[in-house]
Amino acid sequence: AAPSMIRVLQDKIQAGGWGDSVQAYNVALANYEERESETQQDKNDETKPSITALKGTVDLVVASSVISFIPPEELPATMKVLGELLKPGGVLCHSDWPKDENSHPDGFTDQKAESIYAMAGLNKKSSGITTVDMGGGQKGQVFFGVAAKP
Repeated sequence: AAPSMIRVLQDKIQAGGWGDSVQAYNVALANYEERESETQQDKNDETKPSITALKGTVDLVVASSVISFIPPEELPATMKVLGELLKPGGVLCHSDWPKDENSHPDGFTDQKAESIYAMAGLNKKSSGITTVDMGGGQKGQVFFGVAAKP
């Protein structure tokens, strides 16, 4: 996510009065623990200790149009870390592009979601495609999935 998107989200968190219990992070989970070479930016990055401290404590992760953009080679490691963040009974709510051979050939199906959730050690609770109002009189298809940590 662009830094400006994270700032907008942080502003909304503050405006909603959720600052004590809701936090936003912009981090590549696939490689946050082990980096081949530590750059100066990595040394100054306060995200790693924050993410490490969250392991096993998170109730809910919301991923809106995110998982489909994770590079395939980083997906298993990313999902593993995501699963480690959730506490037992913690939930991942995920929305993304549904598979469409013309516009989104790599989009989501129920089977793809279940496979990806398994990478995180999560059990699929529900998934499917629904039509949503996109504004301006337009409607669009969205894949929704919910998975939980046993």
